Amino acid sequence: MKILLSEHAGFCFGVRRAVELLEKEIGRGEQEIFTLGHIIHNEDFNESLARRGVKNIEVEDLDSLPENALVFVRTHGIPLPVIEKLERQGISYVDATCPFVKKIHSIVREEEEKALVSGKNVSFILLGDSNHPEVLGIVSCAKHSPVTVISGLDELKKYASEASCDAEHIFLSQTTHSVSEWKKCCSYAKEVFSNPVFYDTICNVTEIRQKDVRVIAEQSDLVVIVGGMTSSNTKKLVSVSREICETVHIRNAQELPRKRLKKNMTVGVSAGASTPDSVIKEVIETMSEIKNDEMSFEEMLEESLKNSKKRVGEEVTGIVTSVFSNEVHVDLGTKHTGI
Repeated sequence: MKILLSEHAGFCFGVRRAVELLEKEIGRGEQEIFTLGHIIHNEDFNESLARRGVKNIEVEDLDSLPENALVFVRTHGIPLPVIEKLERQGISYVDATCPFVKKIHSIVREEEEKALVSGKNVSFILLGDSNHPEVLGIVSCAKHSPVTVISGLDELKKYASEASCDAEHIFLSQTTHSVSEWKKCCSYAKEVFSNPVFYDTICNVTEIRQKDVRVIAEQSDLVVIVGGMTSSNTKKLVSVSREICETVHIRNAQELPRKRLKKNMTVGVSAGASTPDSVIKEVIETMSEIKNDEMSFEEMLEESLKNSKKRVGEEVTGIVTSVFSNEVHVDLGTKHTGI
């Protein structure tokens, strides 16, 4: 089995930053730590936090927090009224919102302010999942202008048939949405809207990962995507890969489809931006064990000799390491012991 691992798998900048901030506070041990919603979309990681005493809460729990509470705002961000509630109640909090998401918040506020000064009507079109916490946070930043959330080109076409002609349309995207879908929407919008404004807010890491998984899928018989089942960017990787190759989405090594992994296959592996390195490492190690289990001793020896530039039948010098009644073990300087 040949394993192709994506160069761009695992924590992105925003997730790594949030996790480092959280680990720092856990290490201090000075306050009781709560996360307002899961700080990242990875079940294994969130379960590990719970085992370490970090509690996950919702907005309605803010009124009953202990005095020494420290609340972490998740990487996806939270609606503006919730931030205002934290500050109004004097609750200590760490804003771990991804800087790329915060940038979208700023764009919405700035465009709305410009519109108020100029007297223009603006309407925001946001490509994303209407129920995703990142999208809910972005929508909340527009206090005076409508925000329409679309999942893709079909919904944009429906909106365009009913849209007001006197508004300036400003297009943005959830940071983890499909790059190809964004391009389709932009191309269509240029044809039907008068002077639309585009902010390409898809994170560059998201775009790189989607391109990378496409390349891997083209070379593989099966692609394994590792990540949380609710992770938007992970689900987009699965979608991109499935356009090209048979693909499975797993949370961890325990969910590997062992029966579908064969020794003559090429298997691609990628992971979402909220997948810990330790989970990816365990998946690769487990796949390597499956690979070795399927190979006979002769195949493994042949592979070892091939990797060490030695050939079957070649005379070599080795060191006898063990002598038994029925066999002798010889160190040949290769991966496997000669018997």
